[in-house]
Amino acid sequence: MNWLGLGKRTQLPERWTAALGALLAVLAVFLASGWALGEENLVVATSMGSSAVLLFSTPHSPLSQPWPLVGGHVLAATVGVACASFLGTGLLSAGLAVGIAVLVMQWTRSTHPPAGATALAAVIGGDAVTALGWSFVLKPVLLNAILLLIAGLVFNWPRKSHRYPVRAADTVNRDNP
Repeated sequence: MNWLGLGKRTQLPERWTAALGALLAVLAVFLASGWALGEENLVVATSMGSSAVLLFSTPHSPLSQPWPLVGGHVLAATVGVACASFLGTGLLSAGLAVGIAVLVMQWTRSTHPPAGATALAAVIGGDAVTALGWSFVLKPVLLNAILLLIAGLVFNWPRKSHRYPVRAADTVNRDNP
């Protein structure tokens, strides 16, 4: 079964803690976004759900660190809005948004897989997203990503096994005891 990629299962308390962290973080994102944008204009980047999975299930992953989390989403949103603005909301624009976002994230060392969905949402997110134009980058994307980051910092801080963010020295010491 190793060929399926089934790794070691996390302990039950860890699973529940990760689920609770994701729940509280996503609720905070919705509440704060609703307050900042107004309930009638509420737009939340759905890719934040994927980011919550990374942030609370694998906080030690390089993909979960603050720069990839915030920078990846903001850069991908910028690319997506640019593609939608200059090329429209067609298939080519959608593909280019994701492809260019991947390139930009790799170039800036901010690779965060859920951000690919952020770039895509900027192109195919519908009238509510298109109407936001360039403000989509700041509200909701930057706001959502910062709220997730704060939730990750607060929630993971007291957990010795989930220090967040991870410093380069921490990874070296954990990998080479």
